[in-house]
Amino acid sequence: MKIKLVALFILLMTISSFLAVTASAESDDAKVKTNLNIKIATPPGILRKLGNINKVAILKDTELTAIAGATLTVSKDGKTYTINTDADTKFRRKFWGKSDLAEFTVGDKLNVIGKWEDDAKTTVDATLVRNLSIQKRHGVFFGEIKSKTDIGFTLESIKRGMQTVTVSDTTKYINRKGEAISFGDIAVGQRVRVRGLWDSIHATITEVTEIKDFSLPPHATPSASAVL
Repeated sequence: MKIKLVALFILLMTISSFLAVTASAESDDAKVKTNLNIKIATPPGILRKLGNINKVAILKDTELTAIAGATLTVSKDGKTYTINTDADTKFRRKFWGKSDLAEFTVGDKLNVIGKWEDDAKTTVDATLVRNLSIQKRHGVFFGEIKSKTDIGFTLESIKRGMQTVTVSDTTKYINRKGEAISFGDIAVGQRVRVRGLWDSIHATITEVTEIKDFSLPPHATPSASAVL
């Protein structure tokens, strides 16, 4: 019993650095008491789903090297691992926001918790995949449009440098007077304000809710007579 408790305690301490888990175990001569206070900043039931502690797989700070459908390939310390995901796998960003495979990019840093599928411990059926490279937050950006495409533009922002902005059918466009305009009215060289979801790692702004164009309507230019 004591051996099992020690093994469980070691496992929880390992997970604590990964998921902020705290655990304590105590015993006396008459009987063994176990007091586990688990606080996990992740969806409930993760530990319960892992089952047999001997099968628990914990991979930290791995690098994503390939994505094939729902299967990921990661590497660490010269070793390669296959990560199987399914509809029950939880995906999280660095700061625990919900994520999905569509956000993942080769080169991202991942933490993985799951079960070893094979005795060689090279394949994991993932319960939780946390992408440390996805650091996203909603923000407001001011800057100048440097180039434009059919789905967005490149913004030279005042504080964050070059950002790739992607618009959608729900994006709202207004001029400096608050009047409605369209994406077609926006042009290179104009000064704009963008509200959206910023990915600091990849320098992108998506889920754009509003773009305000301070260059529209065009400012009136003084007439020759007015100058005289």
